[in-house]
Amino acid sequence: MCGLLLLACAGTTPTTTGTTGGGGVTIATTPKVEMIYSPGLGSTATLPVFGDPLNIRTGEQVRFQMVGYTSAGDRVILGATNWRTSDTSNTFGTISNTGVYDAASRQTPSALLVSGTYNGVEYSTEYAIKGRETRVTGSVLHQGTGLPVPGVYLYFYDVNGAYVGIAQSTYDGSFRAALPRLAQRFQIVNDSLSASFFRLIQFNSNAALTTVRPSYLDNRNSSGVPVAQSISTAGTQYRLTGVSQPCKPLFSTTTSLTASDYYLSNPVLVVPTTALNSLGGPLDPLLVAEGCSVP
Repeated sequence: MCGLLLLACAGTTPTTTGTTGGGGVTIATTPKVEMIYSPGLGSTATLPVFGDPLNIRTGEQVRFQMVGYTSAGDRVILGATNWRTSDTSNTFGTISNTGVYDAASRQTPSALLVSGTYNGVEYSTEYAIKGRETRVTGSVLHQGTGLPVPGVYLYFYDVNGAYVGIAQSTYDGSFRAALPRLAQRFQIVNDSLSASFFRLIQFNSNAALTTVRPSYLDNRNSSGVPVAQSISTAGTQYRLTGVSQPCKPLFSTTTSLTASDYYLSNPVLVVPTTALNSLGGPLDPLLVAEGCSVP
């Protein structure tokens, strides 16, 4: 099985740099399996809503897609065949030969694998079925450019620091975490950030959850390409490290969650190493604490 932080497994041909995808577009990356929601979770946009395979909820219908990216970062859907899952008995859901997956009413005790074949090579990713409790949706954005930062893992904890869930940011930076109602804190997995970012984030520690979809999630143009968001850092703080500087709550500890969909009022901002301090100079990594303690 693939490791948790390496969710694209390939067969005997590990790279497809230069491969031509649909419409004669040249793919500069190894194909990978991604997931979209079908339908789009109430979004008013006509564009697909990207989802996290590790956070499918019972009874949902999603679609797995084989995709590649051009050197410019454009997302290209590739023609995949032979879709299947490691759940050969269909205990937790069924998948069609087009990649449409219908989750059953049972939660998976651990992650499973979904696979598709492209150009004779099999590619896989992990997926998991969660209960229909609380779902928290947010986005991971670049503090400087306002563009999405995909592939970032977030771990969620309760108020006592016990691990309760995981989510990964998608192509447009969004993440959707199916969580128990005791979830209160989160931490970005350091290894999922590239060397161009500090191992810290900015966030609004008093950012309330809302049931109204925030505008920062509508960060794609009519062609589905991510566009920069105008981001205000007013009221945000650095998430610091150390026993005396714990992670602030993801949302207020007085929030009474229900089995509903919630949104973070503000995005999570990852801080690039090119960020400037209050005097207009570069941030000194020796003076800026990285990470945070949980709780």
